[in-house]
Amino acid sequence: MKKTKIDWCDCTVNPVVGCPNGCEYCYGRVMNSRFGFVPCWDKPEFRPEQLKQFKSKTPKSVFIDSMSDIGTWKDEWLKGVLEAIRSNSQHWYLALTKTDTRRLMDRIMKFQGENQEPLKLFIGKSITMQKQADSLAENKEVTDFLSIEPLLEPIDMTNVIYTTQTVIIGAETGRRKGKVIPQKKWVTDIAEQADLYGITVFMKESLRKIMGDDFRQDRLPWDTRKPNDTEQMKEVAYVGRKEDFCRRFEIRSGQGIYIDKKTNTKCICVCTESNATGRRFDDAVLISDGAPYYLMYSHIRRTRMKNKA
Repeated sequence: MKKTKIDWCDCTVNPVVGCPNGCEYCYGRVMNSRFGFVPCWDKPEFRPEQLKQFKSKTPKSVFIDSMSDIGTWKDEWLKGVLEAIRSNSQHWYLALTKTDTRRLMDRIMKFQGENQEPLKLFIGKSITMQKQADSLAENKEVTDFLSIEPLLEPIDMTNVIYTTQTVIIGAETGRRKGKVIPQKKWVTDIAEQADLYGITVFMKESLRKIMGDDFRQDRLPWDTRKPNDTEQMKEVAYVGRKEDFCRRFEIRSGQGIYIDKKTNTKCICVCTESNATGRRFDDAVLISDGAPYYLMYSHIRRTRMKNKA
């Protein structure tokens, strides 16, 4: 696997090429116009031979749909890729979609099976404008990370920021007519909202000049490098009232402590498992003022969080 210029992953492997979404700023469409990977960009094609690259022994973070959208893959394509991921668990895998993440996760869970260990797969949602953030909140979607690239306008993330664990922000690149250059305040507002909930913020290199001294790249949950002395490991799960947004809380030996910063309410989760890592918590319950919060994800994500010095 070859190193990529995408600065939030180590490399890319594209078992599917092509996408029907029709984004006017699409990088993949431009590349396909230059190199002709597929005859028609709007009609994706499956390239199963690309999955052989997963056999690389050195652990890497692998972006698996930089030239497609995993949410638009056919079932047989998705099943084949998930099987290859399970057979090559030395890597962390990442995928982005503009489709409904709830439906995508249902499909993944169907192919993963009930009693299987969770896949090392992070699912991200790609948004660029306020209406997409509003739709994400309205649909009560939960993501492993949000990719706001390109940032095309100021976005109020109040009702959606706590449904993820990482936010990646980037500016539009290329020479498209009408290209949008984001203002520093647009980026700062998103970062400040993320900081309220302890969400990782990663700014792409395209923002370095705009942000100046405020440019930052927090350590990503899928970073394959060993943590240094300024970092620690936390177990993070996602919880929420039934039919409500999910929340984040920390697992400590079978108990989780979560403080809802909107209501300043302290919640305690009592789990049936003594070891949280990689376990299922379908029956775990958060108790908060007599109103239970139920775990809505079926497994725990391991993530690196910076120590607060």
